[in-house]
Amino acid sequence: MRSFWFQMPKYKITNLIGFFLVTISIFLSVKGYFSVWVPIVVVVIWNFILLLGAFVIRLGFYLQVFTKIKNEKPYVAISFDDGPDVNTPALLDILKKHNAKATFFVKGANVVSNAKLLLRMKSEGHTIGNHTFSHSNMFPFFSKEKIIEEIQNCSKTIKEITGDEPWCFRPPFGITNPNISKAIKQSGLICIGWSVRSLDTIKYNPDKVISKVKRKIKPGSILLLHDTTSEAKYILEQILDHCKLCGFQPVQIDKLLLNNVNDEN
Repeated sequence: MRSFWFQMPKYKITNLIGFFLVTISIFLSVKGYFSVWVPIVVVVIWNFILLLGAFVIRLGFYLQVFTKIKNEKPYVAISFDDGPDVNTPALLDILKKHNAKATFFVKGANVVSNAKLLLRMKSEGHTIGNHTFSHSNMFPFFSKEKIIEEIQNCSKTIKEITGDEPWCFRPPFGITNPNISKAIKQSGLICIGWSVRSLDTIKYNPDKVISKVKRKIKPGSILLLHDTTSEAKYILEQILDHCKLCGFQPVQIDKLLLNNVNDEN
């Protein structure tokens, strides 16, 4: 029984508990023990928890997500989303200069016209991950079948260029839900989140982004950056200098997982 509950996704446990509490509260309200507002409040709290689980990827609420990985070695993983982009060649130059590796979660639509960049990522030892084909703003509302199509089209595009099929996936916006969870599992990919979100697409002062990353990054951290920001090169350079100063080695997420001591969601 313990194993059954341990393996059940958190959202299913939440739904069972929520359904039980709503049923009991409605029954007791009808009997006059509770105000009619009690079941309404229970439903609101229940849905708030489900919504929080969708938006906070590190909770691993809908599926297992690797967001921080304890390591015996001082490894950190720097990852980029939404590329390839016009900034990506310069980012690759900086990584090469520092002898650092990264993971690029690419959009299939961007890959089509950037085949040479993808081949360069592979030849220089970086990991290429799946970030869907279109990165649609409507992605969280897609059906399971549509999400699978997005994932498969991206993987197919990557494989046609590099010869390798990606093994890892990062959902757009870091949002998860039951349909996304089922699609990822059916696609056979490992879901990767982050422990340090730089907010580089929101904070327009790059020094504040860098300051935040320096405060939070530590061995086992997975850092989220974006190819698409105008200050990406400056931010990466400063972060790599900080890693060198602290004795951190930026590696691909694969290597972080291989040296895993005990993963945390």
